[in-house]
Amino acid sequence: MKLYEGNMYWPKTKKSIKYDSLNADIDTDIAIIGAGMSGILCGYELAKRGHEVVLVEAEEIAKGSSSANTGLLQYSSDKMLYEFIDELGKENAVLFYRMCHEAMKDLKALSEKLPERGDFVTRNSLYLASKIEDITKLKKEYKALLENDFPVEYIDSKALETDYGIKGTEAMLTKEDAEVNPYKFILEISEEAVRLGLDIFENSKVLDIDKSDDCFIIKTKDGSIKAKKLVYATGYKANDYSEIKDGEINRTYALATEPISGDSWKDRCLIWETARPYFYARMTEDNRIILGGEDEEKDSVTNSEEKLQKNTLKLLEKLTNLFPHIETKIEYSWNAVFGESDDGIPFIGQDTDDKDVYYCLGFGGNGTVYSMAGSKIIADLIEGKSNKYAHIVSLDRQG
Repeated sequence: MKLYEGNMYWPKTKKSIKYDSLNADIDTDIAIIGAGMSGILCGYELAKRGHEVVLVEAEEIAKGSSSANTGLLQYSSDKMLYEFIDELGKENAVLFYRMCHEAMKDLKALSEKLPERGDFVTRNSLYLASKIEDITKLKKEYKALLENDFPVEYIDSKALETDYGIKGTEAMLTKEDAEVNPYKFILEISEEAVRLGLDIFENSKVLDIDKSDDCFIIKTKDGSIKAKKLVYATGYKANDYSEIKDGEINRTYALATEPISGDSWKDRCLIWETARPYFYARMTEDNRIILGGEDEEKDSVTNSEEKLQKNTLKLLEKLTNLFPHIETKIEYSWNAVFGESDDGIPFIGQDTDDKDVYYCLGFGGNGTVYSMAGSKIIADLIEGKSNKYAHIVSLDRQG
């Protein structure tokens, strides 16, 4: 499956790091398949805890869907907390949001160990009511977050126009969210993980996996890995190895503008909206604006330049409608596929049939946040420790 198509921005921001391909037969305790955000975070966490870990990647590190990731990090899910409360009950719903909020703090702490922090910057998120009818929904969500001690404030129409220059609606401001350069973040974490003992092999596609005598034999073109535990961090290519229930693949569009002069809006906050699919915006370190949205129910990327241009121009028009004073042009544009689960929760945990197989699949709009939480959950499960979040994201969860 091709994960993206177009002119990508993030790979232009940092020189790639090259790792050797696998050309020998090696032994390890834990093998991880996939060197995107999920795989690197799992590898880092397990190596940090002293495990012997090998990570293998079919192509190049950080060159999968992470390259197309727009780098908005939020503790809020695409599905609102009050909606989760209706579906899961208050205890599990709040616990799921707590998991994401904790993961945000863990991502920040990790960024502080990196030379350039992966361009991680703590930001507020401005959540706009897309239409008047959505204001009731937004107020309900604000109440649910506030009652459960999440950092949030409500912004009425007067304050929204005065402070942000946005007219005719209301908004909610969530705090302790962040922006990141996902490509740079992965590369920097990989170097730190290698320092801790992680072995990384790229350009080493897994051709076959056998299990015998409680060990996996993972075969590539020029070598093999013998491992006691196996972690799939294959992202939206998960079905190459296993049928994941209740997951679907959709297409999204994104762009990066030319650098602009000055800040475009108050506090350079992340911006998104209540409409589904939703439009979102953020700034970059070099003062570009990244926009995303126009999602489609398509399970593959488009090669059509005309379609890409049409949809990214729609995104730019939405920015202009919000902020008429901003004048800029598109410099980079791309489309990508992303995975979503039916219940809005990622797939993280132990295989239902094989206790030695684990998955860290960050399906949903919060993939990086889910991957951070998943790295802790999987490490705990491998070590036989309890984890208070594991049952919520497990593959055999009910519902």
